[in-house]
Amino acid sequence: MLNLINNNDRSLLNQLDWDNIIQKISSSTYFEESKELLFSKITLKNPSEITEGIKDTLQIIELIRQGNFASIHSHFYSLNSSNLVNDYIYRLAKGSCLSISELNQLAKTFECFTNLINNYPSISEIIHKNALIEKTIITEIRKNFVIKLRTFVSTEGNINFLAHPELSVHYLKLQEIEQLIKEDLKRILRSKQMEKILRYDQYDIMNDHFVVPIRSDSYNSGLGQIIAHSDSGLTLYVEPFSIKDKCNKRITLIAKIDEVLFNICKDFCEILTPHHNIFQQIKCSLRDLDVLMAKAKYSYDNDFCVPNINYDLNINISISIKGLFHPLIERPITNSINLSASQKGIIISGPNTGGKTVALKSLTLAHLFLHFGLLTPAFEATLYPFTHIYFFGHDQQDLAQGLSSFSAEVKNYLQLLAELKNERNTNNLSNLIVIDEIFNTTSSEEASALALSLFEEIDKNSSKIFVSTHHQMLKTIIHKNENYISCHVGYDFEEDKPTYKIISGTPGSSLAITIFKNLSKKYFSKHNIVENAHKLLDDKHIIYENLLQDLSKKELELNKLIEENKTLKKNLTSERSKIEGIYKLKMQCKYEEYDRNLFDILRDANQLIEEIKRGDSKQLKSYVKSIDELRSKVKNKAPSPTSSLTISPTKFSTEDISPIVGEKYYSLNLKKVVTLVSITNKGKHAMVKKDNVTIKVPISDLKAYTGQDNSSSKNQFHFSFESSNNTNTTCDSSDEQKNNLLPFHFDCRGMRVDEFESVIEKILDDLLTGDLPYAVIIHGHGTGALKKWLQTYLKQHPEFSSEVPEQSSYGTTKIFCK
Repeated sequence: MLNLINNNDRSLLNQLDWDNIIQKISSSTYFEESKELLFSKITLKNPSEITEGIKDTLQIIELIRQGNFASIHSHFYSLNSSNLVNDYIYRLAKGSCLSISELNQLAKTFECFTNLINNYPSISEIIHKNALIEKTIITEIRKNFVIKLRTFVSTEGNINFLAHPELSVHYLKLQEIEQLIKEDLKRILRSKQMEKILRYDQYDIMNDHFVVPIRSDSYNSGLGQIIAHSDSGLTLYVEPFSIKDKCNKRITLIAKIDEVLFNICKDFCEILTPHHNIFQQIKCSLRDLDVLMAKAKYSYDNDFCVPNINYDLNINISISIKGLFHPLIERPITNSINLSASQKGIIISGPNTGGKTVALKSLTLAHLFLHFGLLTPAFEATLYPFTHIYFFGHDQQDLAQGLSSFSAEVKNYLQLLAELKNERNTNNLSNLIVIDEIFNTTSSEEASALALSLFEEIDKNSSKIFVSTHHQMLKTIIHKNENYISCHVGYDFEEDKPTYKIISGTPGSSLAITIFKNLSKKYFSKHNIVENAHKLLDDKHIIYENLLQDLSKKELELNKLIEENKTLKKNLTSERSKIEGIYKLKMQCKYEEYDRNLFDILRDANQLIEEIKRGDSKQLKSYVKSIDELRSKVKNKAPSPTSSLTISPTKFSTEDISPIVGEKYYSLNLKKVVTLVSITNKGKHAMVKKDNVTIKVPISDLKAYTGQDNSSSKNQFHFSFESSNNTNTTCDSSDEQKNNLLPFHFDCRGMRVDEFESVIEKILDDLLTGDLPYAVIIHGHGTGALKKWLQTYLKQHPEFSSEVPEQSSYGTTKIFCK
């Protein structure tokens, strides 16, 4: 079987570097059984299982964000990481009697389970999906087993004999007899007759016998029975006759204690045996939680996204992925892949080492991860949960069966067709088929013909196919086929290296000769291989490849220009914001200085008033002089009536226009230079064109386009200050005069829904790129059509948030980018 799902053949999965991925995930697990489960086959999940798996993963990721991963994992550390607990549970089910240490392991497993449930509600929800254990049974096990065991056995497995009523009786006698034995041994070791025969003056315990070490040549000393000897044979360990009776009593007491312990263990096992399946469920739940946490951590650490799952039961399969990347590549180049329901597949061409294989592997992994329980390695993704996933690497040689690369590839495709044929009568089955370098080991023309025929046969099933190729005929014919998308990986001719970006819409040149030529220069190799190769090639082939190369160069230049323009636009916007911020700060400083001066003047005026109240008419001239001085101060300290600040360049004049069809004008709402197409509604509105899109705008929205260069033209912002009871500040920008609009306000009243839609989409694009900090849309009240459309549109795009501005006298909506 070639399907990667429900397949035990790891060689198929390892075409995708699967074991390397699993190795990284398993490094976060604790139990050996968890690692074994991760390395097992990928099982098919139904839609509800996939949805539940994503939900569980997100709950664990939230705990990871809160910093709880280590604390949750620490609950496992008291447990044995090996599979021994499974053996204990198996023996318990068979009626065997477990030892105290083995029962302690079961108790710790139970305590770990209950602690996690009690401390983490979200984990409790996840665990109870797999372990449906009644609370009464949990209570019974805790009361009759765990609590009783913990009265005399610690979590480390140490037994407190004095804490158990039956054990304590025998244990006290044991301590008493051992104390007598030790005192006797000390007297023996200190006696003079032992000085010549002792090896060293310490006693020991061997096989439950207290012994003293003597020289081997003193074996007939008559001290006692020889129990053992050292490896060298120079030391004998003897149990003195004088303590033999006490030692026998000690052994009897030890046997009594062991008997009591056995009976205690037996009673515990009789309680637990009926619940052995509960312990099995608990152990499996802890293992599954360990695996889930490792998968969630891998998804979180690698910034995987939450996929949208397309569950169309009519097999209406579409795929949309933004920012797809391979999880094993550090700082990867991301790509976007879009395949509609009506399209059958994507064919990728372009140079070697350009990223075709990585893109195909990433796509396959993204769909396998749905069934494996990982999120998607991308920024955004809408995926279909294919029931069958096939991946064929570019080298399918089978040495074990003596098959060449081509023969092995043909064998695999024939087996694929046989499996697809068996599935045709089965409902709700779908196939993702990925082939890297299709038929790359045979002639190009024959390979292209075979590949196209293979596509037709595969198309009889509900399948999507993704293929990479160098074959000229194949990529040419596919480019003309509307059912397939033709793509190629880019190449940076200036840097002489691949861009690893997938460019949709056109095939790409293999660039084999170009790369060979560049590498020859790099390694200073002189030869005529390139020239001779050109002579051997057909002229049509050379023209075709050169055409693809030129097309790839132009696309690269265009993309660079677009990126440069975006960067420039962002920089200009940022610079304008900085200038405005500096100006506001300076104006604030002036206000503060004016306030201070005004305070001083008022203080002097109050003092003058008090002096006048206390004075007489002889000082009148002096008071008049003081009043004149105060008037002079007020006049000198007041800010200048007007001041100006150069903010940003402009491309339009504020004067009214006499519209002429075909001329260029600047649209205040669109913030673009547009071409006037026609004048409608008795000269009140105009139809303008920009980027092949025709939009209706008010005539007052159009301003004369000066065509001035950004580096020379300046747009003046004028601020005026009036000194009155309240200080008022007014701002009038020539860039925003329409209807006295404030910055980032867009008056769309009177627009039709279709033109309103065009304007809103442009504004939202500017919000996403950062060109606008926010946008206030003035749609008015009217019929409410514009407002209703805007609210519906924003609900479908969660990347935006909206609110109704305060103190708004007409219908407005303020939009932010989240």
